Amino acid sequence: MDATVKDIMTCDVAAVPQDEPFREIALDLRAHHRTSFPVVDDAGTVIGVVSDADLLDHLGTHLAKSAVAADLMRRPAITVTPGEPAEHALRLMYIFRVRELPVVDEAGHLAGIVVRTDVLG
Repeated sequence: MDATVKDIMTCDVAAVPQDEPFREIALDLRAHHRTSFPVVDDAGTVIGVVSDADLLDHLGTHLAKSAVAADLMRRPAITVTPGEPAEHALRLMYIFRVRELPVVDEAGHLAGIVVRTDVLG
């Protein structure tokens, strides 16, 4: 596989701000047919990833009603850059058991996303 992440990534990707409430994240996941979102700070830097599993983990707790993305996300986010080999993205997905990898530019800003089907094709 000679492809780079840039060759296979999706550039039009949704993210959630760090202060996005639990309920809004759940609604966004459903509306966008996604299993996770990158979480970005006020500068647009990827600071974590929040998934449907993260929401489920907190669903029965008192924290869920007041939780925001920053409370729920996994950090640091496992990310790749556009110039990396697509094979590297596949390895990271396997090692960390994630379905999606945010793609970030040199400043850590969200540039796209790579999902499992991108690296399998």
